[in-house]
This record gives sequence, C-alpha cells and structure tokens, in this order.
Amino acid sequence: MPDRSIARPYRPLLYGPVAWFFDIRAACADARAGIPAAEYIDAGPVLTPTVQQRAQTLADRAEREFLQVQADTAPMRERQAQLRSRIEDLKELVEEQRSVLVGLPERLPEADLERRSAGEVDTPVEGVRTRRTREHDGRRRAVSDRLGALRGDLAAALAELARLDEAVRGREERGAIRARRLHAYTLRRIASYESRLVRRHPAGRRLAGRLVVVRPAVPGWAQLPAADERALTPIEGARP
Repeated sequence: MPDRSIARPYRPLLYGPVAWFFDIRAACADARAGIPAAEYIDAGPVLTPTVQQRAQTLADRAEREFLQVQADTAPMRERQAQLRSRIEDLKELVEEQRSVLVGLPERLPEADLERRSAGEVDTPVEGVRTRRTREHDGRRRAVSDRLGALRGDLAAALAELARLDEAVRGREERGAIRARRLHAYTLRRIASYESRLVRRHPAGRRLAGRLVVVRPAVPGWAQLPAADERALTPIEGARP
C-alpha cells in the first residue's frame, strides 16, 4: 500500500505519544545494556543501534519520496526535452525566415518594376509595374505570414516549457519539503532518545555534555541552498 502521507508534504508530522513511548523505551533498554559502552564515551561521536535504525528509516522513506517525485515528473521531463528540441528548431526557422524577409525590400527598384517577361512586350508599362508589385507584395506577405506563424509557435512552445518547468520545480520542492520534515521529525525522536539515554545510563555523568550522537543528514537532493535556508514548520505534538 502506498504511503499516503507522501502526497501531503505540507501536513505537519505528528510526534505523538506512541512514537515518544518507543523512543523512551529504546533509550531505557540501551541504558540498561550499557550502550554506548563506557570505552566509547570519550572517543567522540557514537552511533547506537537505535539511532542507526532511526537513520535507516529516514533513508528508506526519503528514498521512496525521491522515487515518487521522479515517477510523477517523468512525463513532464520527457515533454520538456521534446519542447527544448522543438524550440531550437523553431529559432533556426525564425531566423531563416527573418533573413529572407530582410532580403525582400518593401518596394522593388524601378528597374525591376518595369522589367517585362517574354509575353509582355506590348503590355503598357503601368500594367507591368502593377503585376510586378503584386507578385513582390505577395512574396513578402507569404514570408511575413510564415514568420509570424513560426514566432507564434515559438512563443507557445516557450510558454508551455515555462509551465512545465514550474510544475516540475513545484513537485520537486514538495518532495524536498517532505524529506526535510521527515529529517526534522527523525532528529526530534533521536533527541528524545538521547536525553533519556543520558539520564538512565550507568555512566550518565560522563555522558552528560560528552555524548555526541551521530545524526543523519538531510538527503542531498532535498537540501536547501545556503542562501535559501528556511525554518521548517514545527512538528505537531512535539514533546519538550
């Protein structure tokens, strides 16, 4: 059964009494077992089996979220690739037609206006000028219409690509928010576990102020840029 909570990234994560009870029970069990062992207390950061379990759960849930984001955006990313290719082709065609239009003056030179074809030897010059002007204007209009249509297609493709870019970014950001909140939730559980562990551990006095429990990091794909750090929504129901 799919994780329904993955689809609701803005829903606060509840750290309720059940999770709190299991964290406290795990801390008491580890403390009775002397975990971490006294010889490791002064050696630096430690990683207890309980913390490893919490970190692995976070990694698994974050990986599922990442895969869901990829699945949700796959059709959009495929369309993005198609649009980018089409946009490049349209830009080339627009430039070609623009060059053709530039090469067609708005009005033919006088010599070209009065140039007769083989069947116009006896045609009055005004008739020749009218025909030549009409043909020239028709060519310019055809090129101009083609250029306008291409520019319209290009604008439509760019607009669609912009909408897809926004949709993909939005879905990726929702996934990243979800992963960061899972991370914050995991840290809250580890903190509860750690505080009780220090109180109940036989070497609690040595642990106090020295125990540095290794905490899992935010998945790389969900990390915020340094210039865009934002506070996460407080975890609903968190215990002091």
